[in-house]
Amino acid sequence: MNERKILRLHSHNYSDPRSYFITIKLDCDLEFGEIIRNEVQLNDLGIIAKQSWNEIPKHFNGCELDEFVIMPDHIHGINYHS
Repeated sequence: MNERKILRLHSHNYSDPRSYFITIKLDCDLEFGEIIRNEVQLNDLGIIAKQSWNEIPKHFNGCELDEFVIMPDHIHGINYHS
């Protein structure tokens, strides 16, 4: 299993109020779904990922979700932390 890379800047305070662009990439043979007729059809893992993304504000005070997209092997999303 590959070790996860930490891509955070040590000198940055991530609790500051601002928007953040987030990418979650799968580094294995798992996928969130497949592309059928130019659209991603989520599988069970993709459905769990979508539900988990939508529940982020329930777990983090001051966090608001903006746009996100789930692709077969990664997720892009924007959230705002106040």
